[in-house]
Amino acid sequence: MAEAFSIAGSVAAQAIGSLGSPVLKELGMLWGLKGELQKLQNTVSAIQAKLLDAEEKQAAGDNATRTEEKRGVSSSEGRDSHSFVLAEEVFGREDDKEKLIGLLLRESNLRDNVAILSIVGIGGLGKTTLAQLLFNDEKVKKHFELKMWVCVSDNFDVGEIVKKMIESATDKKPGDVGMDSLIREVGKVIGGKKYFLVLDDVWNEDDIKKWDDLEKLLLCGARGSRVLVTTRSEKVANIGCSVESYKLKGLEEHESWSLFKQMAFRNRAEPESSTFIAIGKEILKECRGVPLVIRTIGRLETLSRGIQHLTALQTLELRYCDELDLGKDDDWMQGQGLKSLRTLNIYSLPKLVSLPEEGLRNLTSLQDLSIDSCKDKDWMQGQGLKSLRTLKINPSYHSTSVRDFSCVSLTAVPDWIHKWRSLEEFTIRSCTSLTSLPEGMRRLTSLRNLTIIDCPILLQRCEKDKGKDWPKIAHIPDLKVY
Repeated sequence: MAEAFSIAGSVAAQAIGSLGSPVLKELGMLWGLKGELQKLQNTVSAIQAKLLDAEEKQAAGDNATRTEEKRGVSSSEGRDSHSFVLAEEVFGREDDKEKLIGLLLRESNLRDNVAILSIVGIGGLGKTTLAQLLFNDEKVKKHFELKMWVCVSDNFDVGEIVKKMIESATDKKPGDVGMDSLIREVGKVIGGKKYFLVLDDVWNEDDIKKWDDLEKLLLCGARGSRVLVTTRSEKVANIGCSVESYKLKGLEEHESWSLFKQMAFRNRAEPESSTFIAIGKEILKECRGVPLVIRTIGRLETLSRGIQHLTALQTLELRYCDELDLGKDDDWMQGQGLKSLRTLNIYSLPKLVSLPEEGLRNLTSLQDLSIDSCKDKDWMQGQGLKSLRTLKINPSYHSTSVRDFSCVSLTAVPDWIHKWRSLEEFTIRSCTSLTSLPEGMRRLTSLRNLTIIDCPILLQRCEKDKGKDWPKIAHIPDLKVY
């Protein structure tokens, strides 16, 4: 499981809200274990640069209705799907499509005229979309005399399936007739014809008799007829298939990025901000190539507008973004967009040299700052952050990751730190090259707690009543140096 990256009220939370519980139920099958839904929520909530805009929350419920692949979502109330698809809006399924066309058109050695195959995978992968691509393919159209599309969902009723088959084939809805009449009618429709039938979103795992009853009705088609089942369940795929099941996987990284760009950025063009690009790509890692998740998150207005517009954002954590350099690209800190930001945690950004001076001036509400992986002695330029109360340099952060970027190259804390008159807590950890504390420490009159850990040079310089830096920190009530 990927590492979790915390942020209060994240974009992931909005995505979960907009996807709705039925999708979470389906995507939870990815793990196939008890507690699937909670694991999914944890994973989607693990999006690395999670962006909360409280003002967007009101619109969260509307996102589900705008999601194109909503037709692939099932609920206890049932849903319907259709055979129409805009092929140009589908990403990364060309290879899957060609492989399945090969299976559909391949001559079979089966005894029966009709072969059944399935597409199986977690909800949101695009099984319905792939079936639509097949249904509308020119080679498929020419190969079969008749095509029918039936959305089954969680109500596997043979009579209803037969009615939908007849309606799909004739464009006429059968009247209120008994099962005998329906059987005769469907026999007339498919009898002796090489047909292609899609049974979309099948859930029936337990009632094998219903499967047998339906299969008997389908056998009157001509040799070479095919039935394609889409399902989330391996059990359904094994029960219904007479040929084989096709396990659909997530999109490749470049395919995911193409889809994300289409959803999040205008004209599918990458934004100029390298920060925005890096965050977008980190988000994709947690989406696991699931198109529905990518579409839903990409459509959130918070992403298309940019981080700097998150006026209600209070907590932001950036962690393990290998390509992100905040000092080089400070667009995300420009203007008054992050005026409500109170907590900023920056961990393990290997390209981080320093924080942008101008950007820091705009973080007027920032009270808590934690940072590691700093390389430049002037790692924090500028003298903003007038509200800062807690500063931690390379804090003790508990993580399952073995990656550790410490501030070993930090040689000095800037003397102008005394301008942060509101600072109450200051932690320095594993800064082995830090040679001294600045004179400005004397003027931090609000500082109540100073903790210095694993800084061997400072350990000597801050020794009580003896060290050269002791007079600079003697006024601080709570001192921990070890």
